[in-house]
Amino acid sequence: MFGYIRPVRNDCENYLFKAQYCGLCKTLGKRYGQFSRLFLSYDISLLTLLWHALSGKNFVYKYETCIMHPVNKRRVKRPNEIDQTAADVSVYFVKKKIEDNIRDERWFKKLLYQGLNKIPMKWNRETLFKYDDLDNLFYQLERMEELKKPEIDELSNCFGTILKKTTRYASRQLYIKLPDETEQFTFFLGKLIYTLDAFEDLERDLKKWHYNPLIFENKEVILSVGKTEEVVKKIKDKEKWRLYLLLDHLEYIYSLFNDCLGVYRSEIDGIISKSLPAMVYRVLGQKSNCQKKGVLHE
Repeated sequence: MFGYIRPVRNDCENYLFKAQYCGLCKTLGKRYGQFSRLFLSYDISLLTLLWHALSGKNFVYKYETCIMHPVNKRRVKRPNEIDQTAADVSVYFVKKKIEDNIRDERWFKKLLYQGLNKIPMKWNRETLFKYDDLDNLFYQLERMEELKKPEIDELSNCFGTILKKTTRYASRQLYIKLPDETEQFTFFLGKLIYTLDAFEDLERDLKKWHYNPLIFENKEVILSVGKTEEVVKKIKDKEKWRLYLLLDHLEYIYSLFNDCLGVYRSEIDGIISKSLPAMVYRVLGQKSNCQKKGVLHE
């Protein structure tokens, strides 16, 4: 469900985001074992950068090599308690994603994820970031998907609340005072991530007849149109207003607290105003001026 927040390549240098991404990667390796680094996400990196921006702590980095870049040294953020909490959050979400895939996938993939869940490695022990409220929310989301709820807003609201409460708990754990708008921002960010995921999986879910709220909200389209490709195009055209509206909400709420971000503001501005719209257009299969300065990081 993660993987939709990617900086636009060549739009400024993105050195803070890159250093944060590499720092979180190394923190994951030290805290949960090298295997956990495979599940590093840009989305959690953005949240970590946001927490750093609002914490008032210095952003200190050094130059290091790694397995992926053994020759050229890269800027790597020196880890602190914020990075450690972000690593805990990353592993918590990965484990939830694996549990979700075990329920949804079939045969080989299901066996693969079941195997991942049983690997006797450091990252599969007790997760350090764990709150009953979040577990309950994930259970609610799971139940709604099992019941094949057709209202995508209901499901995306649940995931938005998960991301909002994650930010709340992390900020309390780190003693970071957040502007009031930050939780609302992460709520809509979670809604956007869930909705993007539904759009991107639409064609695959139609072919395999997997659950997708966009399918159940548009049964009349499926019954009236023949080919899968035509159904996907029609549903995306009919429902794309949801993505545009979420982008508008995010940009507005972000504008209410971005003055608090200091030196981080420029890079986070670029992600909100360029990267997210570029990803929306990519998922919709449309071209956008957002990508003129470079393609999205993969």
